[in-house]
Amino acid sequence: MIVVTDIADIESGVTVTSEETGYEIENAIDYDSPWLKWRSTDLTTQTISLPFSGSINSVTLLGANFADVTIAFDSVYSQAEILGYLRALGTYRGLFENPDYSGIVDIEIPNQASDDTYFTLSGIILGNTNEPTHGANGDIVKRLALPVNEIKLGSDIPKKGALGDPYHVIRVDRRGNTVDELDEFRDIKRVVGKTNSFLFFENLGKTEDVFLVKRIDNWTYIKNGYRDYRDSMLMEEIAG
Repeated sequence: MIVVTDIADIESGVTVTSEETGYEIENAIDYDSPWLKWRSTDLTTQTISLPFSGSINSVTLLGANFADVTIAFDSVYSQAEILGYLRALGTYRGLFENPDYSGIVDIEIPNQASDDTYFTLSGIILGNTNEPTHGANGDIVKRLALPVNEIKLGSDIPKKGALGDPYHVIRVDRRGNTVDELDEFRDIKRVVGKTNSFLFFENLGKTEDVFLVKRIDNWTYIKNGYRDYRDSMLMEEIAG
């Protein structure tokens, strides 16, 4: 698994080929609000140039309606990538690692077939990856949830109504860990606290299995016996 807790700040000077009114590129930069989206005005090639602070080794794109993209850092690095399709949410996404770099990243979306008349993104996240040891016999379980609210019928009987987009609740269980491996998870817990967003990427061969999440309270570890530990991590995907 890979986590990204060190997320870079996007600086002033962002440029984009086109943007629809009400769907400006700032919407995608505000990754904590995935219901806000960037849209291009058409399907011609789009380039998004993002100056950022510090150094990064990964670029993550969420909520896309396209698969093909090229990620470039000036003339130093350029790589064509393919986003994965997450069927449960009906969008494309992916986390792509790159050599450490500082400065400006260009995200180029080439002309490609689409059911829409525009390209769209709900999140662009630049950051540094951390790959904690998975541990022996580790399990990752994802459950799709649908946010709901209660509405009243004429008879005053409560009824659940759909509210917003579906999202995932993700649990990681690890068994047979060493003390050092437990410390890795506890360090993540200290960094993200209960409010900070971070990226969780299964890294098991599917590009689309990357999720923008926040920690849910349950985060436990248990000593089963001498040098035999178990821990778990519970996360909730941020959804609009």
